[in-house]
Amino acid sequence: MLGLLSYLILNTTLGERLVEASFYDSSAEVRTQAFDVINFDNLGDYLVAKSQNEIDTMSYYAEVEIIENFFIIWILKFGLIITFLLLLFLYQLFYARIPFNSSMKKHLIVGLLFLAAATNNSLATNTQTLSIFVILFSVSLKKDVLNTIPINTCRNA
Repeated sequence: MLGLLSYLILNTTLGERLVEASFYDSSAEVRTQAFDVINFDNLGDYLVAKSQNEIDTMSYYAEVEIIENFFIIWILKFGLIITFLLLLFLYQLFYARIPFNSSMKKHLIVGLLFLAAATNNSLATNTQTLSIFVILFSVSLKKDVLNTIPINTCRNA
C-alpha cells in the first residue's frame, strides 16, 4: 500500500504540485510565522485567555498579519488550560467514533486528523468547519440507515 502511494505521488500528476512547488512555500511560511506570536520561554503567561487588544499587539510585534493556525488562536483566545481540555475532549470524541477495532489505528487516524487540521488555514478563520465536523462525529447513526432509504426505481417518461 505504501509503495503504491509513493508511486502515485512521485510518478503521476497527483504528486506533481508537491514535487514542483516544494513543501515549504509562501503559504506555509505564513502558517509557521504564527508560532512567533507565542513566547515559548514564558508559557505561564498563556494559561488564561488574552484580550483581543493583547493578541493584536502581540501579532504586530511579531510581524504576523494573520494567524493561520487555529491551535495558536485557541491558546491566545482561551488559554492553555481550556485549549488542552478542548483538545482532549475532541480527541476522545473522534477516537470513540472511529469504527475500527485497533486502538493503534484509531490513535493514528486522530493524530493525523489533528496534524492536518494544524496546517489548514480555513479552520483558523472559520470555526464552522470544525463545528460541523464535531456535529457529524457526535450524531449516532444506525449501521443500516442508508440501506433503509427507499429508492424510486420507476421513472415517468
